[in-house]
Order: sequence, then structure tokens, then C-alpha cells
Amino acid sequence: MRAMHRDNIYFFHPTRDIGGAPYLLARIARYLIEHTSHRVYLIDYQDGFIRRRLEGLDYQFVEFKQGSRVAIEEPATIVQFLSHVPFINSRLILAETTKLFFWDMHPYNLVEQMAFSGVYKRMPAENAHRLSSLIEQTRCRKLARFVELGAASRGVVFMAERNKDYNQKLLGFSGQVGYLPIPIETSALAKSGGCLKNADVDQTIHIGWLSRLDTWKTRVLFRLLDDVDAYRRMHGSGSLHVHIIGDGPKQNEVQARCTGVNTSVVGRLEDSALSEYMLDHLHVGFAM
Repeated sequence: MRAMHRDNIYFFHPTRDIGGAPYLLARIARYLIEHTSHRVYLIDYQDGFIRRRLEGLDYQFVEFKQGSRVAIEEPATIVQFLSHVPFINSRLILAETTKLFFWDMHPYNLVEQMAFSGVYKRMPAENAHRLSSLIEQTRCRKLARFVELGAASRGVVFMAERNKDYNQKLLGFSGQVGYLPIPIETSALAKSGGCLKNADVDQTIHIGWLSRLDTWKTRVLFRLLDDVDAYRRMHGSGSLHVHIIGDGPKQNEVQARCTGVNTSVVGRLEDSALSEYMLDHLHVGFAM
């Protein structure tokens, strides 16, 4: 963020749902509000998740309503995820002095903008590139050019090299890109000595799963549960225990899928309650 030489910073990710992405933006906005002189703005629903997370802090709220556009009338930097590329013109009215900052938070942030994204996500990136170059060549070229121009002006950054590699193989863009890893709050871990529970060789290993329980993420969770069940059959019923933290539209399906597997469906936890639960109950964790 230090590279942004503007006082007005807007965060644009209107959502009512809890999830890793809005949680991350809320944490960054809070840090800027509390520790810098930047003027922070949030574009969100009246009952949006990020707005609820910033309650009581000194910032400017701009209400977003579905089907409307928000006008940015002053020099500003707008921070949003790379998945918002198609929605900028339909949701925002930008001034000439507005600077856009796109952050790639997931390998599929760009592939979702393609007509046959569901097909591409089921094959290696190199094969997806060959197929997309044949059936939607123009879209591929536009996205590749967008990344090249954005990266050159430091307006597009990737979370990790793995994300960049996937998209580069898919779209075929060239040139150097910048990276902005996810900042992690370490105070809770520092109090615990830097680790979760200590595991003894003979005791049950407690595995944590933290995510929104939606279609894509529960597919991976179900694979984990299959592996845990297979391990149980080999080594005994008490050897592994899965703690599922989160809620979402697939919560009932997850509950039903846990039958016969040593699990605890914890539900939604936030802030200190989440940190304390992880430190007190888990040996290892997975988060999406």
C-alpha cells in the first residue's frame, strides 16, 4: 500500500456474505484507518459484511445499491479484487483522476470472466489456453492485454507466484508482474508460542477446516472427509477428528455428509472466538 501516493482510498467489494476476501479487505481498511493518515472510504451495502466489521471506526461510508452506479468525483485509488474487472463500468462512475488497483486473490479470478470457465477449470492451464485460443480468442487477448497494461502501471498485482503462473499459462500474457501477499495478524499465535495445539503421538489429531460452505469449497472439504474416513478405517476410529468452521448455503449438506466421520460442525466463528477455538482445539488447519 505504501506505493499508492493518494490520500483517498476506496474499498470496493459489496457483499453481505462472510468470506476470506471481504474479511481481508476489512482487516486492511481497519489498519489504514487506525494507523495511517489516509482517508478511507468503503463502498458497500447498508448491511454489508465489511461495513459491519468497521463499525465504530472513523471512515466514510458510501452506500451501494444493486443496479445503481456510484460516482467517484475526486482523486482516489479504488482497491478491489481482480474478479471485479467486468463490473467496474456498470457499478462505478470514475473520474479521470481515479486509479484502479486490482488484487488477484484466487487463480480463477480471471478465468471466471471467460465464457467456458467451467470447462477450463477442469483441465491443466496449458490445455485450457489451447482450447480458449480457438473458441474465444478475442476474450483471451483482451484479458492478457489488461494484465500486461495493469502490471506495467502497478495497478494489477498477484497474491502469489502460483496464481500468476496459472493465469500466464491460461492467457499467455508477458512482462513482469508485482506481488502483494496476504498480510497475517500474528498476535494470537505469538501468545501461544507460534503454534496450535501440541500433538502427542498416541492422541487424536484434530484437523480444522475454515471456509464459507459454498459449492466450490465444499467439494474440496468432501475430499478431505473421504481421506479422513479412509484413514479411520486403516488406523482406528479415534485417530483423526475434523472441526468444520464456517457457514453458508451448503451447511445442511455438509452436516449430512459428516455422518460416520469423526467431526464437529462448529458453525461461524469470528475474531477472538475463532482464534481461541483454533488454538485450543486444533493441531493443523486448512482454510479456503
